[in-house]
Amino acid sequence: MNAQEFLIKNRISYSHTNENLEIILKGLNPSKEDNILSICGSGDQAFLMVEKGAKVLAVDKNKLQIEYSQLRLKSLFKKDFEDFVIPKNNQFYSPLTYKDSWGEYSKKLNLQNLIKNRKNINFLQGDIFNPGVNLSKFNKIYLSNSVEHSVFVDNHLENDFFGKFNSGSRVYCVMHDSFNELFKNFKIPLLNSGFKRNISFPKNYGKDDTWNYFIYEKK
Repeated sequence: MNAQEFLIKNRISYSHTNENLEIILKGLNPSKEDNILSICGSGDQAFLMVEKGAKVLAVDKNKLQIEYSQLRLKSLFKKDFEDFVIPKNNQFYSPLTYKDSWGEYSKKLNLQNLIKNRKNINFLQGDIFNPGVNLSKFNKIYLSNSVEHSVFVDNHLENDFFGKFNSGSRVYCVMHDSFNELFKNFKIPLLNSGFKRNISFPKNYGKDDTWNYFIYEKK
């Protein structure tokens, strides 16, 4: 079964991202020196980071999202780029047309880099806030809007998650406006763990019609 057949059979939640991938690139600046802990979802963001040379562990609670992304990776190994990208006219492609979301960005993919770096990605089914791996080895963390879908206790985040990352680590997350109060509570353990808002990433830059984007770095 390939990725498109898997979509037809399972009708999974996320076939592609609806985030702005150019903002993710600017915010995380992934490179071959990076080891990134990432939400999996459709796999788009993780593949984006791998294209730039980073090593990525993509985590998702949803088994179907992991299986879908693994099938996309298999298509990449087979050089079946149509199945890997999944054309925009596919009936399960998100109807949303955000600037620089996957539909546009996939046209600019360096497939040769992806093929060369394809072994840099691994997948894990689980909770990104409690993945059961050594967190200190990751220097960048891509959370997407996972805060909106997680239940956690502040001191757990402070002691067992954010507190495990080393100085210089960077966290990237997004949030809908309607979750502003939740994000205020989320920031408490983040700040208490030594993370500070990256002011070199302009506040008004990371905003589009749907998402607010935030970058924090550990001092």
